[in-house]
Amino acid sequence: EKYLLEGKKNEALQTAQFGLATAMNTDNDSAKVLCQLMVGNVYLQKGDMLMAFKSYTYAIDIADKSRNIYLKTQVLHAFAFMYKNKLQKYEVSKQYAFQSVSVNKKNNDVKGLINDYILLGKLFDYRVAKKYLFRAETLADSIGDYAGKIEAQRILFFYMLLEEKPAVTFAYVNNHPDMKGVFENTGPHFMDYMRATVYSYGGMIDSALVCFRAA
Repeated sequence: EKYLLEGKKNEALQTAQFGLATAMNTDNDSAKVLCQLMVGNVYLQKGDMLMAFKSYTYAIDIADKSRNIYLKTQVLHAFAFMYKNKLQKYEVSKQYAFQSVSVNKKNNDVKGLINDYILLGKLFDYRVAKKYLFRAETLADSIGDYAGKIEAQRILFFYMLLEEKPAVTFAYVNNHPDMKGVFENTGPHFMDYMRATVYSYGGMIDSALVCFRAA
């Protein structure tokens, strides 16, 4: 991951392949799957869709044989992101996401379902996405998953930024004190910047400029 962040894709691939070779000589299925995933992710960054697909396929085969539900859903999410972000095949991406939902429902994995609904919230348009994000938020709240709850709220906020009038977006923020607290603690005057952004997307340029100057 360090090499990918630095844009050193060849070094990232070499390191990931070395990790995979090491993992394949062990009995640790988790290590094998995670290393296959990393190799696939690097190929994805390099634009080699075929090799990424092969790596993910190997990973899901290992996860199936080991009957590791968590690992299987991790790979299904990787497939979903590949088809969404790199191939723009949104319907195929949704199919992988729904496969993960089916697996997690069958095994009553609430944490897994939270991640699934957040993923689906990223795959649909605002009208449908908000339903999945509300589900994710409700489930996260039920098990005390603070990070999942905030993530679902944060994604819905950005949808609202594009789809709703500023008054509606501000009301949403004020009605969700945990998310509002995250914004307030992001940095000095970040709330001014956030307000300016909401006004800007809402076409209220004069109000946006006032808040941008304050920020």
